[in-house]
Amino acid sequence: MAKNDFLAFATAATALVEDQASWETEPVVSDGFQDGIADAAKCNKAWRQAGFPGASVSEWVNQQLLTVPIPDDGDVQNWVDNFDAALRKVIGSIAKPKLTSALTVYVSPSGNDAHDGLTPATAFATIQRGVDYILYNFDSNGFACTVSVAAGTYAAGATVEAPLTGHGSLTITTTGGLVTINALGIGFFAIGGGVLNLQGNFLVNVAFETGAPNAVLCAEVAGRINIWGAPGQYFQFGTSQQHIYPAAGGYIGSSGGYIIAASANVHWYASQGATMLISPATITVAPGLTFGTFAIATEVAVIDCGGLTFTNSAVGTRYGVSGNSIINTGAGGESYLPGSTPGSKATGGQYY
Repeated sequence: MAKNDFLAFATAATALVEDQASWETEPVVSDGFQDGIADAAKCNKAWRQAGFPGASVSEWVNQQLLTVPIPDDGDVQNWVDNFDAALRKVIGSIAKPKLTSALTVYVSPSGNDAHDGLTPATAFATIQRGVDYILYNFDSNGFACTVSVAAGTYAAGATVEAPLTGHGSLTITTTGGLVTINALGIGFFAIGGGVLNLQGNFLVNVAFETGAPNAVLCAEVAGRINIWGAPGQYFQFGTSQQHIYPAAGGYIGSSGGYIIAASANVHWYASQGATMLISPATITVAPGLTFGTFAIATEVAVIDCGGLTFTNSAVGTRYGVSGNSIINTGAGGESYLPGSTPGSKATGGQYY
């Protein structure tokens, strides 16, 4: 380590320095030394208190830069430059490294969360571990990041609670067949600006948990979830209290279609300024399903769902819209949504 000229004063155990309790009641702390002969213990205390912070900061700079001397030569700009260099070094050591290409991590029922997740042979065991590994360890630097989930059964989906650094994308995909998730309280959750894309052959069931959203998909507080469907790669909504539940300014969108495999109290439930955009596609509704209400929009929420084709109808109320909310079916009419009972509008709700 290079030499640091800024030394702490009177730090030895034998130094004649007034104790802190006495110093706090000394008039000289506020008035200073007025005249006469100053007491050595009081002077040492004053000098140490004044110089100790500066010496400590210089020692911190010295410990970061190691080979760069910190001279007491009156060169203020040189000291500031060294301080800046030390800050950059520390910040750089804790900042996320930037990706230089797309990143894929792997998850498998036979994996282990202690693995590195970077190959199928060293896969993680949980989807959450795969998401967290990307989210908290890297600056995506504009590149696509993917969690590749092997076919099998899992006990949980994942929560994304912050945006991915670096303006890249975070997508969870499936490989090798159906990924079944039997979750408690929630399947996939985006909150606090987190954005999650889901593409693949998922079947998600959610068992009830007190105090939880109890939804297959939930997005809140600027969280966003997108599901993408393709032949043989459709997202399937299994048993749950709600299937799709954006709230508190969240957004959930779908393109390419999906499958409703099981009944629910509500399939679409948007509230508190949330938005849903279901792009024109075929939604496969399993035969014989029952919904308390298929679609609910309340508290200034919007469900935009025009141009859809539903393969089957269902038992239950088609819609409920209230609290100045909107359900836009693209002029689909009152019988557009699956159900056996007419929908209802209240307190400024619009359905068209």
